[in-house]
Amino acid sequence: IYNLFDRLHENPEPSGKEYNTRRIITEFMKENTSLEYHELPGGFYYVYHSRRGEKNIALRADYDAVSLDRNTIGHYCGHDGHSSALCAVALKLMESGSQNNVYLLFQSAEENGEGAKNCLGLFEEKIDAIYGQHNLPGFAFGEVYTAETTFACASCGMILKLKGKSSHAAYPELGISPAKTVSRILELSDRYRTPEKMITVIEVKMGEESFGVMAHEARVCLTLRSTSDSTLEELENEILDCIKATDEQIQCEFELTDFFPATVNHPLSCSVLKERIHAQELKEPMRWSEDFAWYLQKNEGAFFGIGAGLKQPPLHSETYCYPKPLIDVTAKLFYDLCK
Repeated sequence: IYNLFDRLHENPEPSGKEYNTRRIITEFMKENTSLEYHELPGGFYYVYHSRRGEKNIALRADYDAVSLDRNTIGHYCGHDGHSSALCAVALKLMESGSQNNVYLLFQSAEENGEGAKNCLGLFEEKIDAIYGQHNLPGFAFGEVYTAETTFACASCGMILKLKGKSSHAAYPELGISPAKTVSRILELSDRYRTPEKMITVIEVKMGEESFGVMAHEARVCLTLRSTSDSTLEELENEILDCIKATDEQIQCEFELTDFFPATVNHPLSCSVLKERIHAQELKEPMRWSEDFAWYLQKNEGAFFGIGAGLKQPPLHSETYCYPKPLIDVTAKLFYDLCK
């Protein structure tokens, strides 16, 4: 399994372009298991058929890498470890079996929120529960955490294009500047800093380096977060209302992108996590988003996190690397949920 992890780690590929990653995983599974293979538009899954077949339990791992910029792509979120752990579960099923039928789902494109939506065909099968997990740097190694309601926040990108009226820089009073509107948006972002409502400024651009022309156009990119989908929508509307109230002469076009629903656990599956793998309750939802949320909107299930170590660097940083020993811990936890 560690050799598999090394191969995945050394071949990071961005969301939707995980060609070698997919090949590495499927070759490993073909060489080491006899599980039944199925294709999906957003990934693939294997089925372990139990003689007893009491329930159908699905386990999911993502396998895309993170693009920090155009030239820096790596497994800075630990999906190489997630996939390795699910392959380890497959080996355990071949060795020790299970009283349940087990569906091992390998999913692409989690980072941009597109992968899970393209794997919903899994639920054409009758799935009693689906479970997913993520490694959690900054938490004690091997400790398990979940939430009775929202595990991870809803989020989306918001691109605002503001347009006023141009004028000579010597006569700014004859034009319409978006500066005040941009300032109010930035003030709003300072106001919302908790998981309940959060606005993070990603990009601000106003005007051009042309000293004879007053800035009359602006572009503001924000990431919005909330613990619920409905509150996220309220936040979107509040920003638009703020723009209108600041200056009605400013024209505003906006686009929403990279939407992730809130990851809201089902009570029954959450209780299974607490009873069977001793998951603790998170103090507050994780601020990041997880496209596993699409599965939970469709089917019974729950999501949990596993501590990767208190002194680990944060996710999506160039220094983060999934700790290999966590593969074995994760595989055991997953197996305990499906055996």
